[in-house]
Amino acid sequence: MAKKSLPSYEKVNYSLRPSKHIERKMLSDTLRRLYHFDRVDRYRYVGLGSVYFSDFVLFHKDLGIHHMISIEDEDNLDKRERFLFNRPYGCIDMQFEKSTTILSQIDWAPQTILWLDYDERLVEYMLNDITLFFTKANPGSVIIVSVNADDAYLRGRKPAEVKEILSKELNDLRSKLGRKRIPRSLKWQDLENWGTARVFRDVIHNHMIEILSQRNGVLSPEDRIQYTQLFNFHYADGAKMLTVGGILHKRPSSDILENVFSDLHFIRHNSEVYQIREPKLTYRELRYLDSQLPTEEMDQIAARGIPLDHLIQYADVYRYFPAYADTDR
Repeated sequence: MAKKSLPSYEKVNYSLRPSKHIERKMLSDTLRRLYHFDRVDRYRYVGLGSVYFSDFVLFHKDLGIHHMISIEDEDNLDKRERFLFNRPYGCIDMQFEKSTTILSQIDWAPQTILWLDYDERLVEYMLNDITLFFTKANPGSVIIVSVNADDAYLRGRKPAEVKEILSKELNDLRSKLGRKRIPRSLKWQDLENWGTARVFRDVIHNHMIEILSQRNGVLSPEDRIQYTQLFNFHYADGAKMLTVGGILHKRPSSDILENVFSDLHFIRHNSEVYQIREPKLTYRELRYLDSQLPTEEMDQIAARGIPLDHLIQYADVYRYFPAYADTDR
């Protein structure tokens, strides 16, 4: 009998992943602007909390959201006790069941922020979860989907082995996700580097548009709902990850959307990617750079031996960069 693998929260401390931290802060900065649709503290947040609840803590503190549901597919009673012990706020409703089951049962009347923060590769049940959101969520609601797109299994492989492995991977994707979702024109070379993330983004996005089109088909023109993508992140705290998502809205909101998020440099409305890069810098280097930012003249900052690409990367994310209390001095 095969040994059950450890859950991801027992492998990785999600509260200490710098790129993930940057992503959460960027999401919070974006969600703060939902006041154009309704008071943000009136929104409901639904997420996959794990034992760290990092996103729940951030969204409660930053956005004032107090209506929260954490979904955890965990049938082990001892592990359930650990989740309940680590729940940071009493306003978090813990639901121990598969995500598809919970999402099919909840009341979708409140405007909802749904973060399907999976740690696995894209599979069918995730698309079913997305279907439930696009079938039932009200305008003003936001969906965010994160999936694993790592290719660690290719490291150290010879070119012939890479071709064989990715050819099999492509066949597996067609088997698991359906041949209609994976274009026939797609080749194994298209999965190299961040190729799998790009394929997953297209599959997720196309599925969103398809389900929304079906929903709109029975609605009058004035009641039809639109979807605008806001996020298309790539990042890697070890494993390569994709995060894609956006907001549902009525047509009159389109003009608002163009202005509400226009000053956020990481917003992406199409297949263009925003790559979250976390430069490796010492505590002293971080404090020095903070004292020089913000500036558009990066070449005027004395490098102090720090590589220029590190300077540029940090300037791009410094407002969202994690601040750790305990550091190596």
